[in-house]
Amino acid sequence: MTPTWNSKKDESIYKAAGAMHLRKYGEFFENLLEKSWKGDSTLEYIIEGPLRLVYKTTEDIGILSLVEMENKVLSKLLAAVAGTCREIRLLKVEAAGFYAKLFAHGERMDDDLAGVAKLLSDLLDLSVFTNRMSAVVHLTTQQLASLSGAVHEIYLPVLLEGFIDLFVILVTLDEIVDAQPAILDQWKKYRMHVRSMMHNPSQFGVAGTKLETFDHLLKDLQEKLLRKNMFLKAIEHVMDVNKGAVMSEQIVSYLKNMITDVESKSNDCAALNRNWIRANVGVAVVIKLFGACDRKLIKRVTEANKRFYAVTLVGNVMWVPSKFLSDVVPKETGNAVLGPQLGEKILQARTQRLPVTVNNLIQRGTSWCVEMQSIVTRTNLQVSDIGQKRTLLTDLLALLSQMRETVAFVTNLHASLSRPMNRGTVQLICRLMELQKSLQTMFYALGPVVVQSQAQVLQYLAYYMLVMLETARKALVQRDKGYSKDRLDALSLIGLSMRLIGGPASADRRLIVRCALACATQLTDTFREEDVVKLRFLLDSYDAVAELYELVDEHGDYSLLLHHQNMLPAYLSSVVDGNTGVCHIAHLFAAFNSAVGEQEFAELRVKRIAELRESLVKNVLKPACHEIETSLRLHVHAHLKLDSTNPFNIGAKDGGRVVRVPPLPLAENMICTKRFVEHYLNDMFYNLTTVALHDWRTYRTMHALASYKMGLDTVQDHLPTQTLEQGLDALEIMRNIHVFVSRYLYNLNTQTFVEHSSGNKHLNTIGIRHIANSIRTHGTGIMSTTVNFVYQFLRVKLHTFSQFLFDEHIKSRLMRDIRFVRAQREAGAAPYTYERAEKFQKGIRKLGMTADGLSYLDQFRQLITQIGNALGYVRLIRSGGLHASSNAVSFLPDIERTVPFESLCRGLNYSATTQAAARRLENDIDDLVRNFTEGIQYFKLLVDVFASAFRDAKSYHLQQFYAIVPPLTLSFVDNSVSNKEKMFKKNQTGAAFTDDGFAMGIAYINALLDQSSELDGLHWFKTVEQHVAQERLAAERKDDNGDEKLQQTRALTLQRLTERNAEFQLLYYSLSGARVFFKQPDT
Repeated sequence: MTPTWNSKKDESIYKAAGAMHLRKYGEFFENLLEKSWKGDSTLEYIIEGPLRLVYKTTEDIGILSLVEMENKVLSKLLAAVAGTCREIRLLKVEAAGFYAKLFAHGERMDDDLAGVAKLLSDLLDLSVFTNRMSAVVHLTTQQLASLSGAVHEIYLPVLLEGFIDLFVILVTLDEIVDAQPAILDQWKKYRMHVRSMMHNPSQFGVAGTKLETFDHLLKDLQEKLLRKNMFLKAIEHVMDVNKGAVMSEQIVSYLKNMITDVESKSNDCAALNRNWIRANVGVAVVIKLFGACDRKLIKRVTEANKRFYAVTLVGNVMWVPSKFLSDVVPKETGNAVLGPQLGEKILQARTQRLPVTVNNLIQRGTSWCVEMQSIVTRTNLQVSDIGQKRTLLTDLLALLSQMRETVAFVTNLHASLSRPMNRGTVQLICRLMELQKSLQTMFYALGPVVVQSQAQVLQYLAYYMLVMLETARKALVQRDKGYSKDRLDALSLIGLSMRLIGGPASADRRLIVRCALACATQLTDTFREEDVVKLRFLLDSYDAVAELYELVDEHGDYSLLLHHQNMLPAYLSSVVDGNTGVCHIAHLFAAFNSAVGEQEFAELRVKRIAELRESLVKNVLKPACHEIETSLRLHVHAHLKLDSTNPFNIGAKDGGRVVRVPPLPLAENMICTKRFVEHYLNDMFYNLTTVALHDWRTYRTMHALASYKMGLDTVQDHLPTQTLEQGLDALEIMRNIHVFVSRYLYNLNTQTFVEHSSGNKHLNTIGIRHIANSIRTHGTGIMSTTVNFVYQFLRVKLHTFSQFLFDEHIKSRLMRDIRFVRAQREAGAAPYTYERAEKFQKGIRKLGMTADGLSYLDQFRQLITQIGNALGYVRLIRSGGLHASSNAVSFLPDIERTVPFESLCRGLNYSATTQAAARRLENDIDDLVRNFTEGIQYFKLLVDVFASAFRDAKSYHLQQFYAIVPPLTLSFVDNSVSNKEKMFKKNQTGAAFTDDGFAMGIAYINALLDQSSELDGLHWFKTVEQHVAQERLAAERKDDNGDEKLQQTRALTLQRLTERNAEFQLLYYSLSGARVFFKQPDT
């Protein structure tokens, strides 16, 4: 190199070369990212996948190799301290497992021996753990005493921190046991069982000495672990160690630094809690070990206790430091226990600030997600990007810790003070936990990006630390050329730190670097105060980034959801009551899964899952289903204009907000809210349509609306749209023919029976298709059986008919009427007058009335109607048979020509079985064709079977029947008009529009008696027509003199006459048609 060469002139060359290498470095990670990770799942930001990419450094180099340097004594000292601190770190991890086990045993309420046996096993393990803790505490105390001696007076904050943390673990175990009284209760019951066995050990096959030994063991475990004295016993265990004033000063100095840190972060509870706990425990340890403590320190700690009151140690264990100090060292701390009033005041203040806090955290969390996503899309890596990544990673830890502290403090202090939590606070707490879980899930979903950023940030921080150490080393070399022993040791320690920082960021390396730099700063004054502060900040950031995944898991503790699970129903119901989206509850369920997955006992896990599932169904899914059903119903019945549906007046809810929720993870299952709502609607549509078939159109419309408005895919119920096509079964009607003819009304033209009255919203009908279906179901044999049943029914009814006409009151009146008819014929006048029929009707009424207001004539009319209904049913059976036959015959190509199947099979030499089947087929086809073409004249059979008895001379009283027909028609018309008027009234009981059974009955009895000429000779319907015409003419000619009331009366009279005339004409037509069935001419 020439003397004129100046490297400063070419700094741009070095920067360009560095930028090029950095760009290549970034491109390498981008290519690796594209090959190793693709986000295809839509649930990746809600549910973590089966794989997780983490950054974890492991190396096989031992501590002795790592601390190797020229000064062997200093090297051994660093190795000893590093080994102790590593053991403390491992004990912290192991202690967390015991915390979970103690909580699980505290939640068990059963007294089964299996649970107690598990408790005994875990307490034995805990006893071994506390023994190990005591040994490590003793060893650490000895090391601190040695480091504060005359030979090596070295102040190591790392070792002091580990020393205090050991006692924090013991305090935490004591508080957990004290907060779980169920453990001690189970233990005492178990000891009672053991003592009861000691009275008769032979019964259980156990030696008495073994039981006594076992009981002593149980007693020792209880005294050691369940008396809240693990902390005090550990202190007693180290009282024999030779401790000096320097050691006390070092611990007090460390505690002062801790309380100073607490005072400087008074607005950030998440950052100060750990040091605040250490300060309180440390003061108690110093007072117990050395008998006294700095009064200013005690005062500062007491002031901090007044300001913050309580802190969460783990889970739902709320620790009040002032109470702890008053219990352990009451004399030195003034026995000043802070009352719950202070706690309520602090809780009220935190609760009032909670909305602002939560909104701030939500905003910061959202910003973190956006910025983290933006880093993914960047292509060219710059140094400033690495600085931004470091900020993002440390910000994530700060966010998670603040969320965890806020949730734990508010919920646990409410429970500790037995204060009810209002609904708004519950919503904010649960939303905060959702945000906490969503950030954690986002962190894991961006696994490759985070790992890449982690490696870059670690190198970035290592570079800055190496620059600072190199500067200090050069300054140390240039300042003193004599190289004193302390100076050489400081150089060795700095060189060791630089060598360790240049390697992977393992826990041992980072620990040794802290110890080495602490020693170096005490051996020389090269490091300025601001350099020490900056170096400590870089080391803290280096540790945080290196332990990023462990810290995220630590902050992602959702066990409070299990300890305070009674919050969840209130929160879930408030979510549904609101009108905002509810998709965010998926994060709450993911947080619950994280917590329940760490539950120690399977039965407790199953119980927790069942409780949350029940809360979800009760507070979210069912209310949402009812809300959606109500919305669909109101939409369908909007035409009824029930209430105002203006959303600007009554508000509007988005019914699909629950449907759009992604599948909710619960343990190993996924709960799909959309499927739940669809299943509910399917059940509702099907069940209600089954109950009320006439409402089928309403539910079909609701089904279409659910699909259109919310995308719900409900199942078609495939139910009939009206009543069942089968109708009432013909066999059932046949067996109850007497009930059927009295409850149904016959229509002659449509051959339909209509139910007279019903308690339902609909009336059953029986038509030809229904009977045809029954015949197809049961076979044509039921037709003859039905006619036989009708024959038996007619025998009974016709006997009653004969008895009525044989009655003296009726027979005498009919004889007078017949004589009157003959006299009228001889005189050439109308054979039977309208007034004569009215007189007969009134005379019968005088004989008596039933409770329903029916005269004997009305009952006789009903008897004839029932006879006619039975005959109408016979006609319906015959028509149904023809209908069924025609449907079957339609499959025959030609009914005129039949195929000889049997002869064809014989000609083809088919088997005898096949020939028999062919013969059976021919017979069935012949029967089918005969039934379709010929049929049976059932009416002729029923007339012939009774005609001889009716026309016999002994039955002369029956021959007078034609004379009672006119009064019967008057009774029928009166009843028909009354029934039709009821159809237009509110009370429709007894309403009817058809009753042709009366005409069928008159025609049938007339055929039995062969009285066609006598009936026609009355000219009754012509007489009625003339009478109505005279009445109409008289009403029209009547002078009303302009009186409005008389005009109304005349209008009503004319309307009545018109209706009665129409009814008489309708009866005449029906009777004429019915007489055709019995082969009687119409005159």
